[in-house]
Amino acid sequence: MDVSSYTTRWDTITADREPERRTVWPIVIAFFDCVRVLAAWCELREAYRYFRTDRMLEVNLLHAKVPRSRKRIYADWWHHEKMESKLGVDGMGAVARS
Repeated sequence: MDVSSYTTRWDTITADREPERRTVWPIVIAFFDCVRVLAAWCELREAYRYFRTDRMLEVNLLHAKVPRSRKRIYADWWHHEKMESKLGVDGMGAVARS
Protein backbone atom coordinates (compact mmCIF):
# COMPACT_ATOMS: atom_id res chain seq x y z
CA MET A 1 0.00 0.00 0.00
CA ASP A 2 1.31 3.44 -0.94
CA VAL A 3 0.67 5.44 2.25
CA SER A 4 1.59 8.71 0.53
CA SER A 5 -1.79 8.72 -1.24
CA TYR A 6 -3.78 8.64 2.02
CA THR A 7 -4.60 11.43 4.43
CA THR A 8 -3.13 11.31 7.91
CA ARG A 9 -4.36 12.72 11.22
CA TRP A 10 -2.45 13.46 14.38
CA ASP A 11 -2.49 15.51 17.51
CA THR A 12 0.31 18.02 17.70
CA ILE A 13 1.63 19.61 20.87
CA THR A 14 3.43 22.89 21.48
CA ALA A 15 4.70 24.34 24.72
CA ASP A 16 2.30 27.28 24.86
CA ARG A 17 -0.96 25.74 23.56
CA GLU A 18 -3.36 22.86 23.95
CA PRO A 19 -2.87 19.89 21.58
CA GLU A 20 -4.40 20.42 18.15
CA ARG A 21 -5.72 17.76 15.78
CA ARG A 22 -4.73 18.08 12.13
CA THR A 23 -5.75 16.16 9.03
CA VAL A 24 -3.23 16.61 6.25
CA TRP A 25 -2.14 15.42 2.83
CA PRO A 26 1.57 14.58 3.27
CA ILE A 27 3.98 15.89 0.63
CA VAL A 28 7.57 15.60 1.82
CA ILE A 29 9.66 15.24 4.99
CA ALA A 30 12.75 17.45 5.21
CA PHE A 31 15.37 18.60 7.72
CA PHE A 32 15.70 22.29 8.62
CA ASP A 33 18.07 23.53 11.33
CA CYS A 34 18.33 20.09 12.98
CA VAL A 35 14.54 19.67 13.01
CA ARG A 36 12.58 17.24 10.85
CA VAL A 37 9.43 18.73 9.34
CA LEU A 38 6.58 17.41 7.26
CA ALA A 39 5.35 19.62 4.43
CA ALA A 40 1.66 18.96 3.87
CA TRP A 41 -1.67 20.43 2.79
CA CYS A 42 -3.57 21.16 6.01
CA GLU A 43 -7.33 20.64 5.74
CA LEU A 44 -7.98 22.85 8.80
CA ARG A 45 -6.04 25.87 7.51
CA GLU A 46 -6.69 25.12 3.82
CA ALA A 47 -3.06 25.92 3.09
CA TYR A 48 0.36 24.35 2.71
CA ARG A 49 1.93 24.10 6.15
CA TYR A 50 5.00 22.68 7.87
CA PHE A 51 4.72 20.44 10.93
CA ARG A 52 7.58 19.47 13.22
CA THR A 53 7.61 15.70 13.54
CA ASP A 54 8.95 15.86 17.11
CA ARG A 55 5.71 17.58 18.14
CA MET A 56 3.42 14.93 16.68
CA LEU A 57 1.78 12.74 19.26
CA GLU A 58 -0.35 9.92 17.86
CA VAL A 59 -0.26 9.63 14.06
CA ASN A 60 -3.03 7.75 12.24
CA LEU A 61 -3.34 6.77 8.61
CA LEU A 62 -6.91 7.43 7.53
CA HIS A 63 -8.89 5.42 5.02
CA ALA A 64 -9.65 8.58 3.02
CA LYS A 65 -7.58 8.98 -0.10
CA VAL A 66 -6.06 12.33 -1.00
CA PRO A 67 -8.42 13.89 -3.59
CA ARG A 68 -5.63 14.81 -6.04
CA SER A 69 -2.70 12.88 -7.43
CA ARG A 70 0.54 12.95 -5.47
CA LYS A 71 2.30 14.37 -8.51
CA ARG A 72 -0.21 17.27 -8.77
CA ILE A 73 -0.02 18.08 -5.04
CA TYR A 74 3.79 18.08 -5.13
CA ALA A 75 3.82 20.35 -8.20
CA ASP A 76 1.34 22.79 -6.60
CA TRP A 77 3.33 22.87 -3.34
CA TRP A 78 6.61 23.44 -5.18
CA HIS A 79 5.07 26.32 -7.18
CA HIS A 80 3.77 27.78 -3.90
CA GLU A 81 7.27 27.55 -2.37
CA LYS A 82 8.86 29.33 -5.36
CA MET A 83 6.27 32.12 -5.21
CA GLU A 84 6.85 32.65 -1.47
CA SER A 85 10.58 32.80 -2.13
CA LYS A 86 10.09 35.49 -4.79
CA LEU A 87 7.90 37.48 -2.40
CA GLY A 88 10.46 37.26 0.41
CA VAL A 89 8.28 35.07 2.61
CA ASP A 90 9.81 32.11 4.43
CA GLY A 91 8.25 28.66 4.37
CA MET A 92 6.32 29.35 7.54
CA GLY A 93 4.52 32.36 6.11
CA ALA A 94 6.63 35.02 7.82
CA VAL A 95 8.24 37.89 5.95
CA ALA A 96 11.99 37.34 5.76
CA ARG A 97 14.09 40.02 7.47
CA SER A 98 17.13 41.49 5.69
